[in-house]
Amino acid sequence: MDKIPFPSWVDSTILETFKTCEKMAYWQFLRHLKTKNNSNEDLRSGGAFAQGLEVARNLFYVGGKSEEEATARGMEALWKDYGLTTEEEDKGKKSWKATTKAFLSYLSAFPLATEPFPPMLLNGRAAVEFTFSIPLPRTRHPESGEPIMFSGKCDVVSQPKDTTYIIDEKTTSRIGPGWAQKWHLRAQFISYIWALQQYNFPAKGVIVRGIPIGLADSNPMEAIIMAQDWKISMWLEMAINTVNSMISAWKVGYWSPNLGYACTRCQFVRLCDSPDPEPWIASYYMPYHWNPLTKELHERH
Repeated sequence: MDKIPFPSWVDSTILETFKTCEKMAYWQFLRHLKTKNNSNEDLRSGGAFAQGLEVARNLFYVGGKSEEEATARGMEALWKDYGLTTEEEDKGKKSWKATTKAFLSYLSAFPLATEPFPPMLLNGRAAVEFTFSIPLPRTRHPESGEPIMFSGKCDVVSQPKDTTYIIDEKTTSRIGPGWAQKWHLRAQFISYIWALQQYNFPAKGVIVRGIPIGLADSNPMEAIIMAQDWKISMWLEMAINTVNSMISAWKVGYWSPNLGYACTRCQFVRLCDSPDPEPWIASYYMPYHWNPLTKELHERH
């Protein structure tokens, strides 16, 4: 087999996967594979929820529509993104009905008209689904020699006063007592703050909002995550070292398997459990290209 090209960019998902299992990252992000017929109701529901909010926010904050019209059209966008369903899917915990209920509960808890962290306007557009791509220091692509780009997408960028905040919405089927405490060392959120600082935004924190879907109580929860300079530096060193470890694995052609707990919930077990994995790919896997940069890209050189 010809050598697989090394990616020109990474994001928090790729870095976290590589640290969990190098082989998992290889199959998923370099070979671009996922299992066939692998329906993920979490992604389907969460994606539809995000699409509904994006439409509602743009209509209200930029389009000048009323809160009622923006909400209604956002709900229509949610339904369209969710797609047609079977009778069995309609009974699921994250059905379109449950997702719609969560959408309306969220806009009831955080109304568009009184949202304390509204999206800021950039060039006449709301900073919703804000994508970025920034050169990661002390990294060099093993083929092109260019810096590896660190990429990502923020749900909302807000600057209500003199400080910039990111809003990140997490749809979930469970919110326990310790929900707010589990985000303080989340690399995803620290990377968002670092990224916005590279654009000279005075970013200091992330507002994490948990939206329960399929529960009797659909009221969202909120946690505020702040990142001091030392924590941002810690994340940056981790990201640089992880990318350089990925490059080393690519150069020698060896991606170390986890061979532990990660294997119990990995879609690529079939491949790692075979001395010759390649023949299994055509029958059980399909191409899948992960890319968070599906919206307008804000690139910094």
